[in-house]
Amino acid sequence: MPSIATLVDDFHAGTVTGVGGMPDSSTAVENEISGTCRVKYKYSDAAATLSGTNRLSCAAAANGAQVNGRYLFFQDDWTTAADMDATHTIVVSGKFSGCMWKVFRAGVGLYKCVHIARPGGAGSDALVNLISQGTAVQHKWVEVQSIPTTGMIQPGVTNEVFLVSQYHPAASRIKTVAIAVNSQGLVVNHVYHDDPA
Repeated sequence: MPSIATLVDDFHAGTVTGVGGMPDSSTAVENEISGTCRVKYKYSDAAATLSGTNRLSCAAAANGAQVNGRYLFFQDDWTTAADMDATHTIVVSGKFSGCMWKVFRAGVGLYKCVHIARPGGAGSDALVNLISQGTAVQHKWVEVQSIPTTGMIQPGVTNEVFLVSQYHPAASRIKTVAIAVNSQGLVVNHVYHDDPA
């Protein structure tokens, strides 16, 4: 039986079968971390739940008992970030089509999940380099995971790619799954990562 407590493992096992509703950016908290490196917070606190058909939905929620994670929004020409910790153990982000996902350790029990825009062309890794060699170094963040999504969009098969990271404090693990979904929101492909926190 799938559960939010084992969400990423359940995506990996195929018992969570797709995605449902996600917040819109009108609910976003937006604060600049580094203008020079083009890094900013852009997320909504969210209540991550599973539907009766075992699909993940994230409803924007005010801070309270129902909040268990964050939805991280994509923005062109920026790296967007959200904190993951023992209270917000799940971070979800969509609209990947070649972008990079990274998780950094930023302190004891504190992680930064980042959605890095990667435009096509010669400068596609400019923002990846800016956060890895600039912001992360300045703030002493340690990279835990780095997950590319290039090639996961298959025309006519895949509609969107989502990344779901989950922090397991008791096991000291970060588990992440990149899921490619079709136009009905059903998972057609996934890539799984399980690393020490």
